[in-house]
Amino acid sequence: MHFLVFSSLRQFYSENLLPIASYLESRGHQVDFSAYYTRLGDHDHVERVLLGRRDSPYSEFMRGELRPDAVIMSQCWWGQEPDVVEKCNQRDIAFYLIEHAAQMMPGYGKRHEYRLDIRGARAHFMWGKESRRIMKGNPTTGCCNGPLTIGGAPRLDGLAHYERSEEPLAILYTGNNDRYEELDDYPRRLAKLQRWIKGHGMELVIRPHPRKRLDQLGDLDPSVTRVHAGGTTEENLALLARAKFTIFPSPSSMMIPAAVMRKRIVCWYEHHPQTPFRLHIQRNRKVFAISQGELTRVADSPLNERAYQKFVDRNLFRPPEGAAAYIGKLVLGNLQGDVPFEPCG
Repeated sequence: MHFLVFSSLRQFYSENLLPIASYLESRGHQVDFSAYYTRLGDHDHVERVLLGRRDSPYSEFMRGELRPDAVIMSQCWWGQEPDVVEKCNQRDIAFYLIEHAAQMMPGYGKRHEYRLDIRGARAHFMWGKESRRIMKGNPTTGCCNGPLTIGGAPRLDGLAHYERSEEPLAILYTGNNDRYEELDDYPRRLAKLQRWIKGHGMELVIRPHPRKRLDQLGDLDPSVTRVHAGGTTEENLALLARAKFTIFPSPSSMMIPAAVMRKRIVCWYEHHPQTPFRLHIQRNRKVFAISQGELTRVADSPLNERAYQKFVDRNLFRPPEGAAAYIGKLVLGNLQGDVPFEPCG
C-alpha cells in the first residue's frame, strides 16, 4: 500500500508520526512523509522537512498527482491539515488522525477546533482511556461523530529506555499562553519558586509550551534559571529523566511521562477560579498531592506508587509492541477490511 504521512506546524507533531511511517515502511509499504513546522520563537520562519521517495509529496498530493491509499496526520486544524482532509474527502481517500498530545481536562471550546470534529476520519487515535473519555463526553465539543480509538503515543514508545536519576533539577512546564498563568498568580509563584530553588542549591529549567512566546515567561533569575526551548522529544525526555520534580501551572500532557518516570509533580492551579482546573487536581489528588507551599516536604517524600500507576494506566495505553506498531497494524487491518472502527456512542 501507499501512504502519505503529513504533519504541519510543530516538530513534535512530526515525531508522533515518524515512528508510524517507519513501521509501515518496514512492512514493505511505500511511505511519503512530508512535514512543515515552525521553530519556536520565530513565527516568520517555516522549515520544511521532507522524507520519503519524492521531493514534495504534500504539493503533489494537493495537485492530485499523488494518490495514496491512505493519509495519516496529526489532528490539529490550524495548519495545512484541513486542506489535506478536504482533498481526502473529495477523492474518497481514507485518512487517520493521531492525537498529538493527550487531553487532560474537559471544557475546551472553539479555540480547540481539533477536538470539535474529526471531519470524516476513519479513526482518531487517542493516547489513553482518559483522553477518550474527555473527548467523548465533553458537552462543549460534541466530537463523538466518529471512531475514537485508543492507540497510545508513538513518540513516547521509548520511555522505558531512559536512565532515571534525581539530580538537583526542577522543570517548570508552561501552558500555551499567559492567560492561565495570570489567573493563578504566576509571577508571584515563579518568584517564590526561584528563591526556594536558589536556597536549596538547585537549578530550575523552564520548558515553554511550543506555542508559548518567550517574552511571556516572566521575570527570570539567570543565576538559577535557564530556558530550554524547542528540542526533540528524545532530548526533552532525557532532561525529564534527570529531574527531581516537575511544576505545572496548568494541566499538561507532559504530566504523563513525568508520572511514568515517577517524578514528583507540583501543581499551581489548586485554587484556580475555573472549575475544570480544580476538578482535575481533585481527581488526581493522590498524584498531585502537593502545592507550592510544600516544596520542602515533597523534595524527599515517598511517592504513592499505586496512585501513580493508576494515573498512568488511565492516561497512556502502552501496547507491548509499541504504539507505532499497534496503530500501524490497526490502520493496515482497517484498509484491508479486517478491522472496522465503530463510531463511539
